[in-house]
Amino acid sequence: MKTPIIVIALSLIYLSGFAQKLNQIKVDDRVEGEILFGEINIEGLKDSLCASWFKPEFEAYNVDVENCQT
Repeated sequence: MKTPIIVIALSLIYLSGFAQKLNQIKVDDRVEGEILFGEINIEGLKDSLCASWFKPEFEAYNVDVENCQT
Protein backbone atom coordinates (compact mmCIF):
# COMPACT_ATOMS: atom_id res chain seq x y z
CA MET A 1 0.00 0.00 0.00
CA LYS A 2 2.85 2.39 0.71
CA THR A 3 4.56 1.72 -2.63
CA PRO A 4 1.84 3.27 -4.87
CA ILE A 5 1.69 6.36 -2.68
CA ILE A 6 5.47 6.78 -2.81
CA VAL A 7 5.51 6.26 -6.58
CA ILE A 8 2.73 8.83 -7.09
CA ALA A 9 4.45 11.35 -4.82
CA LEU A 10 7.79 10.96 -6.58
CA SER A 11 6.12 11.22 -9.99
CA LEU A 12 4.43 14.49 -9.03
CA ILE A 13 7.67 15.92 -7.71
CA TYR A 14 9.50 14.87 -10.87
CA LEU A 15 6.85 16.26 -13.23
CA SER A 16 6.63 19.57 -11.39
CA GLY A 17 10.20 20.24 -12.49
CA PHE A 18 8.99 20.43 -16.10
CA ALA A 19 6.22 22.95 -15.48
CA GLN A 20 6.45 26.14 -17.49
CA LYS A 21 7.01 29.40 -15.75
CA LEU A 22 4.29 32.00 -16.11
CA ASN A 23 4.74 35.11 -18.23
CA GLN A 24 8.09 34.34 -19.78
CA ILE A 25 9.48 37.00 -22.09
CA LYS A 26 11.78 36.04 -24.93
CA VAL A 27 13.33 37.80 -27.89
CA ASP A 28 11.77 36.85 -31.22
CA ASP A 29 13.92 37.53 -34.26
CA ARG A 30 10.91 37.56 -36.61
CA VAL A 31 9.39 40.61 -34.92
CA GLU A 32 12.76 41.95 -33.78
CA GLY A 33 11.58 42.42 -30.23
CA GLU A 34 10.35 40.81 -27.07
CA ILE A 35 7.21 38.66 -26.84
CA LEU A 36 5.34 36.84 -24.11
CA PHE A 37 6.04 33.15 -24.47
CA GLY A 38 4.37 30.06 -23.07
CA GLU A 39 1.71 30.12 -20.40
CA ILE A 40 0.50 33.59 -19.43
CA ASN A 41 -2.13 35.00 -17.11
CA ILE A 42 -3.89 38.32 -16.77
CA GLU A 43 -1.15 39.70 -14.51
CA GLY A 44 1.39 39.02 -17.23
CA LEU A 45 -0.63 41.11 -19.65
CA LYS A 46 -1.13 43.93 -17.16
CA ASP A 47 2.47 44.16 -15.98
CA SER A 48 4.55 43.40 -19.05
CA LEU A 49 5.31 44.79 -22.45
CA CYS A 50 1.61 44.31 -23.34
CA ALA A 51 0.41 46.75 -20.70
CA SER A 52 0.34 49.73 -23.06
CA TRP A 53 -2.51 48.23 -25.11
CA PHE A 54 -3.99 45.70 -22.68
CA LYS A 55 -4.86 48.00 -19.76
CA PRO A 56 -6.95 50.52 -21.76
CA GLU A 57 -8.80 47.73 -23.56
CA PHE A 58 -9.41 45.81 -20.33
CA GLU A 59 -10.73 48.89 -18.54
CA ALA A 60 -12.96 49.86 -21.47
CA TYR A 61 -14.52 46.40 -21.77
CA ASN A 62 -18.19 46.21 -20.79
CA VAL A 63 -19.96 42.90 -20.34
CA ASP A 64 -23.20 42.58 -22.29
CA VAL A 65 -25.26 41.24 -19.38
CA GLU A 66 -28.39 40.89 -21.48
CA ASN A 67 -26.75 38.32 -23.73
CA CYS A 68 -24.67 36.53 -21.10
CA GLN A 69 -25.66 32.99 -20.34
CA THR A 70 -25.64 31.97 -16.71
